[in-house]
Order: sequence, then C-alpha cells, then structure tokens
Amino acid sequence: MAALLEGILWAIKKYITELIQIENHAKHAIKQYIQVEEELATFEVDQKQRGRIFLSGEYYDRLRTKLCGVISRLNSVANIEGKGRDDLGLEVLVAAEQVLTRVT
Repeated sequence: MAALLEGILWAIKKYITELIQIENHAKHAIKQYIQVEEELATFEVDQKQRGRIFLSGEYYDRLRTKLCGVISRLNSVANIEGKGRDDLGLEVLVAAEQVLTRVT
C-alpha cells in the first residue's frame, strides 16, 4: 500500500512540476508581448506628436515584425495540444489592416 501511495505522490508531483514549467513559459511569452507592445506604442505616440503617421518604415516594420513574432510565439505556447501556429508574420498583420481599411 505504501508503494502505491508513493507512486501516486510521485505522479502528482511530476504533473504539478510540468504545470509550473508551462506556466513559467507562458509568463515569459506574455512579458515579451507587453514589452514589445509598449515599445511600439511609444514609437507611435512619439511619431504622432511630431505630426507623423507611420504606415511603413524600416524601424516601424521591424517593431511590428517583432510584435507578430511574439504573438505567434504566445499562440503556440497557449495551445499546448500542438494546434497553435507560430509561422505567421508581418504579412498577416498587413493583410488584416488592408481588409480593415476597405471595410471602414
């Protein structure tokens, strides 16, 4: 009976350890997203205050590409069953923006 309980406790401990690792991995992805989003928002506000509105540009596109990468990574981390995509980049964001500009 003691061996059975030890086995159950070992399995529970292993399961909890895996959950903690998944949670830490997800937290890291969320922190990265927040950091990149803040960087992009700061740039956009700064440019707007200078009377500029960016639709494209080397630095702006680099920030947006970085944001898309972090979102893709977050999506893949959030979908632990392997269904999260992490292969979508800036082109998807640009295409979505084009659809929105046609609709509005």
